[in-house]
Amino acid sequence: MKDMNFSEFQELLNDSSRLLVYRGTIKDELTFNYFSENTANVLGFSESVFIKDAKAWFDCIHVDDTSRVKDHYHNLAPGESAELIFRFQHQRGHFVWLRSHIKHIGENTIIGTATEITEEKEAEEKETLLSEIHHRVKNNLAIMSGLLEMQALNTKEEKLLQRLNENQSRIQAMGRVHEKMYESNLFSEVPISEYIDDLLEKIDEGKYADGSKVTVTTDMEQLSLNISQAVPFGIIVNELVENCYRYAFEGQKSGKINLSLSRDEDTVTLVIKDNGIGLPDEFESKSKSSTGMTLIDALVGQLSGTFEPSSSSEGTTFVVTFDVDEKESLG
Repeated sequence: MKDMNFSEFQELLNDSSRLLVYRGTIKDELTFNYFSENTANVLGFSESVFIKDAKAWFDCIHVDDTSRVKDHYHNLAPGESAELIFRFQHQRGHFVWLRSHIKHIGENTIIGTATEITEEKEAEEKETLLSEIHHRVKNNLAIMSGLLEMQALNTKEEKLLQRLNENQSRIQAMGRVHEKMYESNLFSEVPISEYIDDLLEKIDEGKYADGSKVTVTTDMEQLSLNISQAVPFGIIVNELVENCYRYAFEGQKSGKINLSLSRDEDTVTLVIKDNGIGLPDEFESKSKSSTGMTLIDALVGQLSGTFEPSSSSEGTTFVVTFDVDEKESLG
């Protein structure tokens, strides 16, 4: 392959929509003697503007970045190079982010490249903002959970205590969604299998089964959901598994719960089975006035999914299906 000559190199640069090259001389002040022709593509200005007046270059740099950029230009020793990231006012008036690599090549000469990275910086800023949002939501939910726990400690009425514990568990389920997103830095989606593992561990710590030894097994595909689906789905899993712990093994010394999660194209299927005593005969009528089952129906509706409970002598099965929404819930 033959070496590229300078004119071919310039032509390649001019074809680039986001990269420009410049060269200048530093004596008492910085002057420019070359800007690639595609400067107008990146910054909106003709290259001649900065060659005629280097001050115009610095006038366009954001006031909060100007001193730092000037210091790098003037303090760079021969042979040294540096990377600068700064905001530059486009000819149309808005600011763009530039990443500039400069090198002092001797005899008071510097060469540099500048690449427009506005989309990259905006994505970083969005991730930082989302991280802070999820962190604050998680902390606020933790405070709410703590308040419910304090109220439960001061309550002796059994039914009220159960309601407080149930609502605390629901809040914690929501909080874990935001915690997972914050920990994984996946601010548009939640790794669901990891979330469910954490949820099951927390439920088991609660010892809802009145002394029965409950074994939980899982068979889960690795999949993720955006937050608008992860929150209702997490509460559904929490409600169904806790329901198994609380009611499925009455009078039994032990019990088994199996949770499977799979995806077939766009459809997610959750199956929770237990080998407990089964649903009561009046389940259908009682479920209409049950807070937990009413909540599950509402959340399944939010997912535009289906919920099918069934029971036999071998135990109870809950099946939830819904289609994945690939759109991000934020952004």
